[in-house]
Amino acid sequence: MNKKIIRIAVCFILPVLAFVIKPVHCKGEDGSIAGNIFTSEEGIVYKYIDGTDECQVVSYTGNNRNIVIPDEYNGYTVTSVAAGAFHGNWIINSVVIGSNIKSIGNGAFSYCSSLKNVEFKNSKIKAVPENCFEACSSLKKAKLPGSVKKAGYRAFAFCTSMYQIIIPGQVKNFGKEIFYGCSKSRLTVVAERGSEAEKTALEYGLLVTDSSQTVLS
Repeated sequence: MNKKIIRIAVCFILPVLAFVIKPVHCKGEDGSIAGNIFTSEEGIVYKYIDGTDECQVVSYTGNNRNIVIPDEYNGYTVTSVAAGAFHGNWIINSVVIGSNIKSIGNGAFSYCSSLKNVEFKNSKIKAVPENCFEACSSLKKAKLPGSVKKAGYRAFAFCTSMYQIIIPGQVKNFGKEIFYGCSKSRLTVVAERGSEAEKTALEYGLLVTDSSQTVLS
């Protein structure tokens, strides 16, 4: 058979087969264009990390206002959230960050104007990165997990509604302008006496207490 005819036949048949045959969702074989990207029914977009049993949250396309980043998805351990993954999302109201998350990229939740609640499960996160929750103007309260050692540049800047943040004594490193634009008359930092968190809060003129039971009017 003429080679040209064979090439034409192949070019015609393969797209048809790709449309008809349902892809197998296993490691890297999720049927997406990129080959290692998959969107869950909830709208969370994952990227499988080659050569590992891990995946990363890279985006969100769903309409659910309450997001739960799971410990595992499709047989993969969910270990990270990419930089800017939820940036500018005005839909989400709450986020639960799974216990297997080891790292969060810069600005992952920045400018999520409707985000009110953030919960870290028993996390392995070592740092809250730069601009992580910047301009989350509806965020009310945050409690950093005990694994965190660092809070980066403008991590909570312009969180104008936030009234309480609980920071464990293990956090020793604070980036510049971490609380820039936050309300000095509203935000209370819960921190150990003499800790770096207390010192940083006082530098910003914020209220400080060593008790998470503080009730604010």
